[in-house]
Amino acid sequence: MEYAAMFLERVDTCSASYLLADMSNAVAQWEEMEKFAFSKAVIWREYSYHQYVRLNDHYRQAKTQYNLAKLWLKLGQYHKTLECVMSASRYFEKEDMLEDLMECYKLLAVIYSTCKDYERSDEYFQRYIQAASAVNDSAKMFVGLNNKAAFASMVGDTVMTVKLLYESIRMAHNTQNSDSWLCELYLNLAGAYLNPKTYDSCGVYLAKAEPLLSNLEQRGHYHVIKADLCIALNDVPNAVDNLNKAVYWYGQGEFDDRIIDIYEKLQNLYIFQRDTAKAYLTVFAKEKLEKKNPKEEVLIELFKAQNEIQLNAVKDEVTRHKNRLTILLITTVSAALILILIILFLLVKRTYDIKRREVEMDNKAKIAELKKIQQYKEDRIMKETADKLSLLESQVKDSDVKDKINVIRNELKGAKDDNEWKEFARYIPEFNGPFYKNLTKAFPNLSINESRMCVLLNRNLSTKQISAITGQKPESINIARTRLRKKLGIAGNPISIQEFLRRYDM
Repeated sequence: MEYAAMFLERVDTCSASYLLADMSNAVAQWEEMEKFAFSKAVIWREYSYHQYVRLNDHYRQAKTQYNLAKLWLKLGQYHKTLECVMSASRYFEKEDMLEDLMECYKLLAVIYSTCKDYERSDEYFQRYIQAASAVNDSAKMFVGLNNKAAFASMVGDTVMTVKLLYESIRMAHNTQNSDSWLCELYLNLAGAYLNPKTYDSCGVYLAKAEPLLSNLEQRGHYHVIKADLCIALNDVPNAVDNLNKAVYWYGQGEFDDRIIDIYEKLQNLYIFQRDTAKAYLTVFAKEKLEKKNPKEEVLIELFKAQNEIQLNAVKDEVTRHKNRLTILLITTVSAALILILIILFLLVKRTYDIKRREVEMDNKAKIAELKKIQQYKEDRIMKETADKLSLLESQVKDSDVKDKINVIRNELKGAKDDNEWKEFARYIPEFNGPFYKNLTKAFPNLSINESRMCVLLNRNLSTKQISAITGQKPESINIARTRLRKKLGIAGNPISIQEFLRRYDM
């Protein structure tokens, strides 16, 4: 890994390659997990991030930002942690990547607990556990319960802390390759048992954790809890010895915050032992680390970052609201214009239809008038001929001749009826056309005469005109219209029969 780091330091900074990014990630992982050199790990994670930016790989950018957030958290740079994890979580949320998003929830919960925003911290711990359950990941489930236990311990709920840790340990036993996590859980449970002064239980779980210690962080944590147990039992020399061992292990990595806490405990113990020289040395060492990592400034930066993120979220929401209003306004105006165009089109079409119907009505009126005249002439000729035949019949005594005269007179009457229907068919060209077919399909119970009446009404013919065409009295036509309205189901409806029938034109 040292050779890989040397190689990367000599590579052209403008180069962009997945191989370079992968190598940088491997070096960062080694610095973080093997050497616990978090500052160096940050350098290599940032190197990978810039590689992914040049490669335009948004997913790996977000993933690297999450890894950077974890490192900044270990370095106590909470404001940088918050900025990185919020950026990563926005991408994972947009892309609906639940497994990646849940890891961000865990970091956010820790950050908000640092801000003492316990309500929001608890919310993110709950989201992490729910997400782990949704993806059915038992390993993440017990990690989530462990984090929830840490939160419960922070707010002073020892009973809940112990309960959650027991459940985490039970799940970890059923998960493969979980020795490292079991060690962490045993140490956390041992620490939890110090609060209710159940020192025997604390010692039991320290003994369970000891053979599983695998890295310097766990060894430092182990000696801190053992020192706290010794303090509780008034065994000051052993407490001092274990705290110095913790400083040794933590000192091999970047655990300045934890070492500062240990120095504070050592200072009090040295004062108790009246060892002033060592107490002063501890104070100087503690002040040196505090100057290197001023907590107050970090917390101020954290609150600034938090407020800036909230302010940006509000601004984004206002912008989205404005955009929604703009889209709504554009949509409304567009819909109004379309509606106006439709209305204008319908008005123009209606005007055209009215003019067309006026022309048709004018032609119909002329045709009807001509038909009436012709019908009148034909009726008069046929009547005169019939009268003459009747007179001739009265003058003839031969029965055979009379019969022949009757046959001629009847044929003449039949010819009159045929001629009427021929004229009717000529006058109504759409008979058996689309309108007639649509009408009889919708109302199959209409008689032939009723169907023919509908055809005439659809041509907007008056009662007088229909009477002239069919040879029926106007009163009969009106009665037929009333019956027809009932059959069509529009009795009592203000709609005209002509307007109703117009629906079946197409």
